[in-house]
Formats: sequence, structure tokens, C-alpha cells
Amino acid sequence: MKAGLGQNGHRLAPCRSSYRQNVGLSTTQSPYFEVPNAQGECAKRVIATMMDGRLMALGAATGRPCSSFGRGGAVSLLEGMGDVPDQYFFITSAPTIVRGIFVLGGFVADNQRVGEPSGVIRGFDAVTGKFAWAFDAGHPERQTAPPPGESYTRGTPNSWAPMSGDEALGLVYALTGGATPDYYGGQRRPFDERYSGSVIAIDVRTGKPRWTFQAVHHDLWDYDVASQPTLVDVPDGKGGVQKLLVLPTKRPVVPARSRHRQSRRLDRGAKGSGRRRGWRAPFAYTTLLCGNAVTRRPCAFGAHDVGHHSLRPVMVQNPVPFGALRRPVHAAELRTE
Repeated sequence: MKAGLGQNGHRLAPCRSSYRQNVGLSTTQSPYFEVPNAQGECAKRVIATMMDGRLMALGAATGRPCSSFGRGGAVSLLEGMGDVPDQYFFITSAPTIVRGIFVLGGFVADNQRVGEPSGVIRGFDAVTGKFAWAFDAGHPERQTAPPPGESYTRGTPNSWAPMSGDEALGLVYALTGGATPDYYGGQRRPFDERYSGSVIAIDVRTGKPRWTFQAVHHDLWDYDVASQPTLVDVPDGKGGVQKLLVLPTKRPVVPARSRHRQSRRLDRGAKGSGRRRGWRAPFAYTTLLCGNAVTRRPCAFGAHDVGHHSLRPVMVQNPVPFGALRRPVHAAELRTE
């Protein structure tokens, strides 16, 4: 659109009509990218994701596909994915561009069945659209496309939420949900347990993970890490700065950690900063249908805690006289650690 006038500039609707039922499930922004030392219609471009699993580079001024990008201006994100039933795979967050590589994951339908499409995270050259690397949780040592006749590991934790890019460190911070089906953990594989509910720092040059931090162990509650991480530089108390990543989660805890160190512990920070180290605290659990629920979870109490740790009877209120007596008693019988 012409922002100053509120008028339409150009418009493109390249998707096949059979994908109209997916409207509302594929909603992203289109990041802007300028090709270094280039001129022409596509020197300034936007990277747009389509509902039919394509990624397109469009001239920012004209909206026309960039012919030098992929095949006729598009890259198929279904390559290497194997069987992808309709409405099972979408791009729900804009690609993140770091050092000329745009990185994206994808949304995989929640809680449907075992063996859904892969949650692979991929990087592509922002100029040519050429495949750069893949992070497949089932094969973290292999950054290439799957061999002929194979697909990326199915049912792995997917990265549907907005990522954050770190141009200085050459990292992209990808967030993951749980392995499918989300509310049942009896068939989780070791790599599912390692990478679900996490933030993964990926080197954009190689596609290899630099470090991971898991917000929820053996997630059985659909506690995807869903909020884009915030990157901040804070004084370290010694005249320098600490490069931190602040990670909102679905729990009332906001952990912060170093962006470039391998340490799995949260950063203490400067004296008087109010930040504390993280630890794993015990909590109530139940084993249902071989769910194998864990007994400890990552915690970081103190300045990062933005909610109650447990439900106390005094917190439960009811305007009905009898209910006002019964509700606290019932609350006292619940396990809410």
C-alpha cells in the first residue's frame, strides 16, 4: 500500500482455490530485504509465504515475482516433508533474516496423531532462494536435505512462533512446541524430549545448534514456547555488558540467559540487578497412560516470577454463601504446586 495515501499499490493472489479453507491458519508478515550491491526491480524485495507451502520473493515496488529466486520466484517448502495432508502444515510466522539467510519453521497441526509432518527448521539464501541448511531434531548432526526416498523426521517439535535474529553473533533463536500429539507423551523419542518446549540458538552459517534451553520438561500441557525472545544488553557490573535473551513463557516465569554461552544455568547478573540463577524445582505429577510425567521443572523465582507458585484456599472466592464455605475446602484438596 501507499502508506501516505492509504491507497493500494500492488496485489498478488497466487494460491490455488483449493487452499482457501486454510485462510486464517497461515498468517504472517513479509520481511523486507535489500540485496547488497544490487540494482533492478528485485534489489529491494519482500519474502512472502503462501498458504500452499511456497515461499516467494517479490519486488518491493512492483509485487512481481523475482525470477532469479528459486524457480520462477518461488521455493517449495514441501520438498523433503513427505506426505503432508491438507491443513497439517503452515507458515504462521515471518521468516527471520540474519546475515543474508532467512530462517523459518512452520506450524504443524496440534494433537491429531503420531507421525505428523516434521517440525524441521530451514535456512535459505535470501538472494537466490537456494537451500542452505536444515535443523531436523531427529538428525541434529545432519544439516542437509534428507536422502532420496526419505523425509525429515516426522512428528518432531515444530517452530511456529516468531524467532529472533542476532546479527552480531550470527544466531537465530528458534522456539519450539511439543512433539505430536501434544497431550500424550508415552511415545516420545529421546530427541523429542530434548528439543520440545525450548529455545534453540542456531548458527545461521551452518544450521548447527549452538545451545538450547528447555522451558518445560516432557510437556504434556501444550506449553509451547510461543513468545518471541527479547534480546537485551545489560551492564555486567564490571564496566562491560552481558548479551541476554529474555524468554516469556506460558508459565508465570520469564527466564533470562546469556545469548552466546553454552551454560544451561540462567545468568546471575550484576549485584543488585534482582536476577537470580535458575534451578529445577519439584512439582506435583501424575503418570497417565504411560505419559511418564517428570517430577521436576525449570524454575527461576525472584524478579522473573510474575505469578503465584501455588493456589491457596484464601485465593478462592464464591459469592454464594454455601459456595464460599465449600470452595476453599475443595481448593485445599487440590495439588497445585
